[in-house]
Parts: sequence; structure tokens; C-alpha cells
Amino acid sequence: NNRLLTEGLTSERVEEAVFGFHEANWHPLVWLSYMVEVELFGMKPQVMHITNVLLHIANCLLVYLWLSRSTGDAFRSFLAALLFAIHPMHVESVAWITERKDVLSTLFLLATLIAYSEYVRRASYRWYFAAAVLFCMGLTAKAMLVTVPIILVLLDFWPLKRLKLNSALRLDRATLKSLLGDKVPFIILSIAIAWVTIVAQRSGGAVAGLSVLPFEERTANSMVSVSRYVLKSLWPSNLSVFYPMPVGGWPMGILVISVVVFLSLSMVAWWARNGRVAILMGWSWFVVTLLPVIGIIQVGIQSMADRYSYVPMIGLSVMLLWGLPDQFFRLKPGPLAVIGLMTIALLFVATKQVSFWQNSITLFEHALAIEPANNFTSHLNLGNAYFEAGRREEARVHLEEAVRLNPENSEKVQILARSYLREGKYRETEELLKKALQINDRNSGLWLLLGNAIKGRGDDEMTVMYYTKAVALDSTSSEALNNLGLMLCRSNNSEGMKFIRRAINANPENAQAHNSLGNALVREGSLEAAQKSYLEAIRLADLPESKKNLEYVRELLGQP
Repeated sequence: NNRLLTEGLTSERVEEAVFGFHEANWHPLVWLSYMVEVELFGMKPQVMHITNVLLHIANCLLVYLWLSRSTGDAFRSFLAALLFAIHPMHVESVAWITERKDVLSTLFLLATLIAYSEYVRRASYRWYFAAAVLFCMGLTAKAMLVTVPIILVLLDFWPLKRLKLNSALRLDRATLKSLLGDKVPFIILSIAIAWVTIVAQRSGGAVAGLSVLPFEERTANSMVSVSRYVLKSLWPSNLSVFYPMPVGGWPMGILVISVVVFLSLSMVAWWARNGRVAILMGWSWFVVTLLPVIGIIQVGIQSMADRYSYVPMIGLSVMLLWGLPDQFFRLKPGPLAVIGLMTIALLFVATKQVSFWQNSITLFEHALAIEPANNFTSHLNLGNAYFEAGRREEARVHLEEAVRLNPENSEKVQILARSYLREGKYRETEELLKKALQINDRNSGLWLLLGNAIKGRGDDEMTVMYYTKAVALDSTSSEALNNLGLMLCRSNNSEGMKFIRRAINANPENAQAHNSLGNALVREGSLEAAQKSYLEAIRLADLPESKKNLEYVRELLGQP
């Protein structure tokens, strides 16, 4: 249903993808990848799933290639790639088509690291230029790559061994030049994309203000999330598509344990810096790559997300595999048995996790089973899924719970109101919407639905008043313009037709508006024009009412 994609690779849509913000994000390369698929294969979700899987496979191979070339340890690199390939926490990034930005941006991230490593090995600026170009492309897929300049500094210590940690602690001019000299272009690109991303997310209302989520709660959630990511990486159970923020923040006991875990792992990594600097590098990679999504700048309403671990987990893999003694990786029955059992266990859990992504009902039923408390997002999505499946009673239960948990969210109120309207519950709809309007009376959608409810009760004067309010708040709402036009046509056909035409201009694919225009044209005697409007409504949505209206007009015109 995304109009940005349905036309494929048209110049207008490409321009919109490159220069526009969508759903509070800017990632044009992702949109262009979808457009190419639509252009070549049409709107086929199976093609998009296959693309995600192929990108994930490519990323697994690149993890192996990068680590084996950089470290010379093929066996550890193979195990790191295997862990990356089958870890259950990566299911979300691959199975969810929308997370194309994860698998696509990681492809360019790993390619950037390989090119940078080759630049260091060969002292070739062609490889340096390639790394900069690949990094730039990766940023257009997902802004999470803004931490790459810091990652490149980490690589200089391990595995490239370009700098010694002890000498780097003496920040003289020569050391700073070695650390930052060839990172400057990467830093400039990261700052530019970070600024664009913040603008995009604020424009879409995705960045929560401090009044919504105080800084101390964000900091506490960030600390708890780090520990949860580590725990779920080591023991991937109770994985969910959505982890809600706890009501009133995390309990002090959990927060204290999380702080202790974070500090302990940090101290272990620091103490190991002389003998096994890979442990410090792996832990630093994990923490640094989590920073953009850890919640200090809170985007969305989740406390954490499996998809955010896609890149950070590479650091944990390095920390684990290069932290173990070399003897463990000699091909002996004991270590091989351990590796085999762990592989089988991860494959089993990952396969189970994939099964929850069968459809929206299985996905959000599982989410509520794992995280039942304060999970209004899962209640909302499950209610929608039940409604689309015709399970109206179950849908209403979950929609009402979503509104009860978060009455300030007008989106949830509107979905529940539409559910009530379909069932003819006009009084309930009116009560629900008037409560919501006491919280936010600047929402056009609420006034539109209130007009629909009053219309159902037969009060035309109040209906026109509410529709007029909706149009005044949002003059581009095609539905509100059409509904107002329909009501005005009852008393002044030409005046009503003006609003219906505005509805079509606002959304040329509004089939109901084309049908309304046909009705208005019939009233003024323009039967040929009415026929064209009905045909357009049928083309767009195959409306049964438009078919009946077309039959009637053709009878008047004496046509078959």
C-alpha cells in the first residue's frame, strides 16, 4: 500500500526517496532497493524476503572475509561468521522486510572495513577512496553507521595492530595524527548524516521529548538494555518483536545489577588489554555501535529491539572467540562437540523464532505472551490483525486495552473508533472521541471520525460542523474533504463538488471521492463525466456501489 513504491523506478518517486523524509527516517538507498524489485518483479513480498536473505548471506561471508584477512585466524573467523549467520536475535533484521536497512547497511559497513584494512595493509589510497565511498553508501541505508570512525580507530589497535594501546594513551601530536588523520572524511560524513537523521526524526515526531521520557529514565533504560543485549546474546530466549518501557521505570534492583554487569565487563576488558587486546576491542565495538540506538536520544517507544544487535553482536563474538585460549580451537573432540551442540541449539531457537513471523497474529500473540505488561503497541497491532481477519470481538478487546494503556495516543483511539463505527456503535464512538479531544483537540482525524459518528446518528448540522473542523486542521485530508463535500451536496451540489474535487487533488487514488464526484455530476446532469468518475472508482478499488451507479448512468445514456 506504499505509494512511494508501487510505481517502481519513476523519476518522481526516485526524487522523493532521495530528498524526502519518510516515517521519520532518511534512508534513500533502502527505498531505491525496493523500487528496483518492484520495477523488475512487481509487488511480490517473496522477492523482498529473498533479497533480505541473500543480503544476510553476503554479510556472513563478509564477516568471515574481513576477520580472516585481518587476523589470519580462519577457524575463529569461520565461527564468528557462523554465529552471525544463525543467531536467533538476527531473525528480526532478516525476516522483517522493513529491516532491509539493517542487512543493506551492514553489507556496506563490512565492505568499508575490508577496504580500510586493505588500505592499511597496502598503503594504497585507491582502497582508502573505496572505503570512503562504501561508507557514504552505507550511511544512505541506515544512519546507525555514524559510529564507523570510532570503529576504524579500534581496528587500528586490533586486528590491524597499526597503533599500540600504551602509546595511544600518550596523546601527543604525532599520536593524534595517527589516530585521527585519515578518519577526518569519515567523521565529517558521520556528523552530516547524524544531523539529517535528527532533523528527519524530529520532523516525524519520532524523538521523544524529555517531558515524555525524563533523561534519568533514558539513562537507566540504556544501562539495563546493555545488560539485556549481552544476556540475550548469550542465552537467546524470550525474544520479542517489541519490548515496552516498564511503567515508572526499571526497579532499582535491576538497575544496580545492570550497572554492576556493565562495569565488570568493562573492567575485565580493560585488564585484558595487554595480553588479549581483542577482548577490549570487541567490548568497545559492542558498546560504541549500540550508542546511536541505546535510548539516550529516545526514538520510538521500545526499551530495546533485537534488530539493534545485528552489528553490535560482531563485537561480542570477537570478545568471546578471541578471548578464549588458543588450545580450545585445536581440532579436538571436546571443543568440536561443544561447538556442534551450540550450533544445533542456536539453529533450533532461530527456526522457532522465524515461525513467529508467519503473520501479524502469530507475531503479536507471541509478543504479548513474552511481554504482557504495558505492551500497548502489541495490543494495537494484534487488534488490527484480528480485525482484518474478521475476528471482531477479539480485535475490540485488544484495541480497547491499547487505548486504556495509552489514551494519549490518538492513532490507537482512531483505530478503535473505526472499529466501533463498523459495528454501528455511534454512541460509544462519540464518547471515546470526545474524551480523546479533551487531551488533543488539534487532531484532524479525531474530528473526522466524530463527524462520522454524528452522521450515523442522523445529525447533519453537527456532522458538517465537525467535518469542517477536520478540514480546517488538515486541508490535505482527502477523506475529510470528501465527507464534507458529500454532506454539502445535499443542500448545495456545486459547493459540495468543490470539496470533492479538492479530495481527489489531495489523493487521486481515493476511489470513494471519485464515486462521490460521479454522484454530484449526475445531479447536475453531466452523465458522460459521471461515467468516467465511476469507471475510475472501479479501476482503483472495484467499488460495488460504483458499479451500480455506472449501470444506472448507462441506462440513462441508452448504453449497454
